[in-house]
Amino acid sequence: MKLQGGNLIEELLNSIGNYKVTAAIYRDANKKILKDHLLSQLKEAAPTPDIKKALKLVSLKNSKTGAMVAIDKKAAPKAYIAHFIEFGAGIEKPRETRKTKENRGTLDAQPFYRPTYESQKSEILKAIQNEYGDYINDQIKRKIKQTERKIDKLT
Repeated sequence: MKLQGGNLIEELLNSIGNYKVTAAIYRDANKKILKDHLLSQLKEAAPTPDIKKALKLVSLKNSKTGAMVAIDKKAAPKAYIAHFIEFGAGIEKPRETRKTKENRGTLDAQPFYRPTYESQKSEILKAIQNEYGDYINDQIKRKIKQTERKIDKLT
């Protein structure tokens, strides 16, 4: 994949000089691409209302610029089942519960996240190629306006 104008974008962001601001611009642009090209499709594919409600854009903890779509357990407490639906659940040797002596059973995988991501991957890559510069530009303009408002408050 070749990003047109990538060097120009990088030079522009490096000229800002403040790593935190530059990282925030990258992160916000990444979030915008994910929101526009993945989040709504994932919500449509979500198998339960709780999972649909819990799908959120989040920043990656170890990366100042990364973002992803994840399950927010605080938004919908029963959304923890998304993992079991996506990957399945069960054990090779089913065991009985202590009280009822019934078999706990298994749950076959019914993926919704991976197939949606795979179907949208080419759209996301096209968006990065074609729209990333516009997203970065919008984020820079937004940061400039925020800075101007802060300066106005100080004066």
